[in-house]
Amino acid sequence: PQSPPPPWPCLASRHPTAAAAAVGEGDGDDDEEQDNDAAADAASPPPPGGRDRAVASYFLDHSKAAPARPSMGSPSLLDEGRQAAIVTKLAKEGYLKQAVRLLPNLRAPSPLLVRTLLMACLNTGDLALALAVLKMPHVHPSVQQYTLVIKICARQERWFEALRILRDMRARGATPDLVAYTAVMDCCAKAGQWEAALTLIPEMESAGVRPDRVTYNTAIDACAKGGQWQRALEILKGMEEPSLVSYNSALDSCAKGGRWKEAMDL
Repeated sequence: PQSPPPPWPCLASRHPTAAAAAVGEGDGDDDEEQDNDAAADAASPPPPGGRDRAVASYFLDHSKAAPARPSMGSPSLLDEGRQAAIVTKLAKEGYLKQAVRLLPNLRAPSPLLVRTLLMACLNTGDLALALAVLKMPHVHPSVQQYTLVIKICARQERWFEALRILRDMRARGATPDLVAYTAVMDCCAKAGQWEAALTLIPEMESAGVRPDRVTYNTAIDACAKGGQWQRALEILKGMEEPSLVSYNSALDSCAKGGRWKEAMDL
């Protein structure tokens, strides 16, 4: 027997690469309690009612093989690209929470599907749901997927949460790379936590990750936002090839500290 048409007909013939393109359109105790509530909520099955239920049912029926009877065939399974397309559509129509609730029903969510959900969380700024995805036991996030969640923290200046994610990465066997460290440093800089930002540089080096120009520029920016013009100039002088951004950030730190003479020397 043929499978029923999907709730959105365009998804039936959508190519995986097109779905992947759609994915890339986006670029406290109380907080912890909210995150735990989101994790528990995301683990529950989709509520009945509404078109989102029809989409969720179609997604689940075609994402895992149903028990086949001798006279009946299994429904055609969705590939990774079409799964991602459905989740993207759910998120765009305001059903991001329902989309996250689909994950516990899959034995092994594909990396593309997990990235799709985290990208949707990034676009909507929903940190609680993103953390709920990371905490699901059958989800094994990559370093890049962790970094997406760190970027949400940066937008909300949740620097302590970003540091906690960094620790969680190591605990679950995902070694932070240069991009991940720099993203956490950027989060600390935006939150005005210059000390936390600077402690990441020796931590990176001890882990065998060499800071690059972007990392040092982020560190200088953190010092500027924290009123630490001396530290900013020290980092600038220690750079092998400072860029225009490096000098601008250092000038900004001098300006905020009222150090016009040091600014003129630059």
